[in-house]
Amino acid sequence: MRLEYFRRAALASAIGLGVVSAGAAEAQRIGNAIFIHPDGTGLNHYHAGRLYWKGPDRSLEYDKLPEMVVYRGHMSDRITGTSNGGATTHAFGVKVQGPDSYGRDRGRDILALSGYPGSFLREAGCYGYSIGVINDGDIAGEPGTGAFLAETDIRGEPNEQTRQFLEGRPGFEVGTDCDPRTPEIENSGDRLPDVILGGGERFFLPEGTPLCRDLADPPPAESLPLTCAAHTDAVFGSGSDRDDGRNLLQLADELGYVIMRTRAEFEKLSGKNSDTFGDRDPQHSDTHHVLGRKG
Repeated sequence: MRLEYFRRAALASAIGLGVVSAGAAEAQRIGNAIFIHPDGTGLNHYHAGRLYWKGPDRSLEYDKLPEMVVYRGHMSDRITGTSNGGATTHAFGVKVQGPDSYGRDRGRDILALSGYPGSFLREAGCYGYSIGVINDGDIAGEPGTGAFLAETDIRGEPNEQTRQFLEGRPGFEVGTDCDPRTPEIENSGDRLPDVILGGGERFFLPEGTPLCRDLADPPPAESLPLTCAAHTDAVFGSGSDRDDGRNLLQLADELGYVIMRTRAEFEKLSGKNSDTFGDRDPQHSDTHHVLGRKG
């Protein structure tokens, strides 16, 4: 596997375009790639944006990218794409069925375009690259990030998807050696993400976890214990959601992550030498749930 594959795969965007940034030559030299997955976006959205912000004869910064390519965004079984199917297609470089494909082809194991048994992000991790995901929604429930790290039979398994973020995919458990030269060997390991930032605290905590603010002695916002929840669901008001009794925030702490779930915790960490994993709370734009591997 060559770096060129990672560069190309990471630049196949969910907007219907693969793009290479102005610093592509430098990025290729040092091996960095950023994949942007704006779910549900097409060329028409960028055209509308151009008309609104710049006018028909002017250009967005997006238009000034030196390279781009249009591709066909349909699924293997339908003309229109789906959120989870499109994310899986982008993560693996192969077409899948629209319904319920989430790192798999509707329950069927798939290989990436390179032949690796996993997404290009998992493959990059296997090659020793630092990897991470950022989402302005649920970090696992939203396939734009989740399908790059987790593989489940259906989309609606955020608890299992979240577990795979920290423990690896079935048969690819974290802590097992990963050899990209022999990807056909089962039980090859998954690399832990170095950065995870997004929503979905409830998928890390067991059902019945109390809210921090409801404790008899509420802790300060800059130092929350991992046994209470900082937030409730912004839409439904529901709380912690894991039905297996596990506290994955405590697991993350054991794995060496720094955890931040409030703005105060985020600012407290500012300037320290650490990587960051976190969840953005959709109800409070200035609040983040963060778990980060120590540098």
